[in-house]
Amino acid sequence: MKMPVVANVHPTVYDELKDRGIEPWFIDPGFNEKARLKDHIKELYSDASLRKKMGMKGYKYVRKWHDLTVCARRFLSMIDIHM
Repeated sequence: MKMPVVANVHPTVYDELKDRGIEPWFIDPGFNEKARLKDHIKELYSDASLRKKMGMKGYKYVRKWHDLTVCARRFLSMIDIHM
């Protein structure tokens, strides 16, 4: 849908996300502080270009890693069967 996603990710996953081409929008040890999270969401809501940019990054990530054909090929390669 090309819409940005606000999610919490465990810090151990950041490197894997970067390897896959997703740079978290902000990495904030205070993520659980309501005021800081609220400020980031306000920025995303009020900045249309940032919202569009983050939405496209998420869309590209999903197409690259979660597309049915891509997932099927990856799975079959793991079990050594080729399409």
